[in-house]
Amino acid sequence: MREDLSDYIRRFNTVPPSHHVLARLRQVIADENSDLGDIASVIKVDSSLATSVMRLGNSAYFGSPVPTDSVEEAISLLGSKEVYKLAAFVAILDMVKTRKSAYPLTSEEIWRSSVLTAIVMDHLANKLQMDNHTAYTVGLVHSSGKWILNQYMEVYSGKVDYGVNKDYLSLARWERETFDTDHALVGAKLLEKWAFTEELVLPVRYQLDPLQAGDHLPMACLLRSSLAVAARISTKAEDKCPGREAPPEVLTKIGLKDNDLDEIVPTARQELVEVYKLLRTI
Repeated sequence: MREDLSDYIRRFNTVPPSHHVLARLRQVIADENSDLGDIASVIKVDSSLATSVMRLGNSAYFGSPVPTDSVEEAISLLGSKEVYKLAAFVAILDMVKTRKSAYPLTSEEIWRSSVLTAIVMDHLANKLQMDNHTAYTVGLVHSSGKWILNQYMEVYSGKVDYGVNKDYLSLARWERETFDTDHALVGAKLLEKWAFTEELVLPVRYQLDPLQAGDHLPMACLLRSSLAVAARISTKAEDKCPGREAPPEVLTKIGLKDNDLDEIVPTARQELVEVYKLLRTI
C-alpha cells in the first residue's frame, strides 16, 4: 500500500491555480513596495478568485455604498488582509472538494480544522510578533495530508480498517499503521512538490513533533499550539483527551501559557462563524 500511496502523490504534478496565487499573494502583501496594482495583478491570475473578490466587494457583507467595477476597487474597499483571507478560503475549498469521505474525518471536518487553525495562528502570531501571513498560511495548509489521504481512500477504502478515534495523535498512529506514514509527512511532501517554501513546508512536516523542526521550530510550535485551540473549540467538554493538548514544553518554547490558549477560544469561535457568513456571500 505504501507504494500505491507514493504513486498516487506523484500523480499530483501541478498545484491548483488558487494555491499558486496564495503563495504569490503572501509575498506581494509582505513587500512594502507593493501597491494595489501589484495585488490585483496576482488576483487576476485566478478567475475564480477575481470573481469572488468582486462579488464580495459588492456584497451587503461589507456594506459597499456604490458598486465596484474593478478588482482594484474591490481590493481598496476590502483591504489586503481580507483579500488574502478570501484567497485562502478559495484555495482550501478547492482542496477539500471530494465526491465522498472515506477517511475517518469528513471533508467538512478537514476544511473546518484548516480554517479554524489558520484563524488561531493569525491571532497567536500577532500576540507573539511573528509573521502572521506565514502563520495563517501554515494553519490553512496543515491538513493537506489529510486531504490527499481522503482522496486516496476513495479508491482504496475497501482494503482499510478505519475504526479510529478522531483524537489528533491516535489518528496519526492509525495512519502510520495503515499507510506506513502520516498526514504530516504526506502534507509536507505534497507542499514541497508544489514548490512551497521551507517556512511553510517544515512546520507542516513537524506538526506532530514540533521540537524537531530546527530553524522552523517557532512556527511548528505555534501550529501545534493552535491545533490545541482548534480542538478545544471543536470538542465537547466530556470528550477532552490529552492527545489534543499542546505539550507544556511546546508552549514554553514560544512563550505561551495554557491560559493564552483558553483566552483565544471565544474570538476564534466567533471568527469561524463570520467565515461561514462570508462564504455565503461568495
